Amino acid sequence: MTNSKQQAWWESESHKELDRIYGQAQRKVIPLPRQRTEQGMTPIRDVLRPEIGDPPPELFWTCEKCGVIPPFPLLSHWARRSCACEREAREAQRLEESQAAWRAAQIYRTFGGWLGAGWSDTDLAECTFARYQRPLKWQQEAWKAVTSWFAGMRGNLMLRGSFGTGKTHLAAAICNALRERRVTSLFVSGPKYFAVRNDLIKHDGDFHGIDRLAISTPLLVLDDADKAHHTDSRQETYWLIIDERAKAGRPTVVTCNDMSNLLATLGQAAFSRLMNGVQSVEMTGKDYRAK
Repeated sequence: MTNSKQQAWWESESHKELDRIYGQAQRKVIPLPRQRTEQGMTPIRDVLRPEIGDPPPELFWTCEKCGVIPPFPLLSHWARRSCACEREAREAQRLEESQAAWRAAQIYRTFGGWLGAGWSDTDLAECTFARYQRPLKWQQEAWKAVTSWFAGMRGNLMLRGSFGTGKTHLAAAICNALRERRVTSLFVSGPKYFAVRNDLIKHDGDFHGIDRLAISTPLLVLDDADKAHHTDSRQETYWLIIDERAKAGRPTVVTCNDMSNLLATLGQAAFSRLMNGVQSVEMTGKDYRAK
């Protein structure tokens, strides 16, 4: 049986003796060794040189800006060294490749990829402000009005008029110009949007997901918005998107051929919300596709 009054080990004479001998030494302040830089370090090239020999002359080269660039040693051989100019050029190329990949992904997403596979129309990426043909006065006025709106992007923009006058071109050009500013946008025609939405509903897909994207994107383009066949459900969807975007202060661009058809398609409530503070640009002329 253990004696409860047995002396604790740290109170024993043997522990006190060990503490007297070693404890004091452990409590002494031991000076830190000098830094290796103070002791002198041998450059790695001098360590390796006996193994790999002197650097070959052909690995020395001259940069006009950086001067003579010597090689550097590896474990078994000498290697050409890049100068600061080359490193900057490689970084610039890497950045450009990264930006090009981002632009390609954004083009796909903007012009239909956001709706799912098979819906993208990347040809619209070729539509720019500079490529819009404007030999006639009304075309020049339309181009000027759209580019002026784009500079501030306050309120909504309506492009209305006859077929083949470049409404879709200018609407797509807004998206392409925004991409250069690294601002995202989404482009869709009214008939395509509801074709995708109905397909998602039919197959128990997340149709609310594309509604949320349409509401939250910084800029939404509804091309040919007057061509979607009227139903109460579509009016409710248009109202949801346009009203939520208006409350968040996000601009919407709409193109149409006929204002009365647009009113019937959107419904009075959504049409009224869309037209509140809208800038309307009339584009009526000869159909260039009829040539």
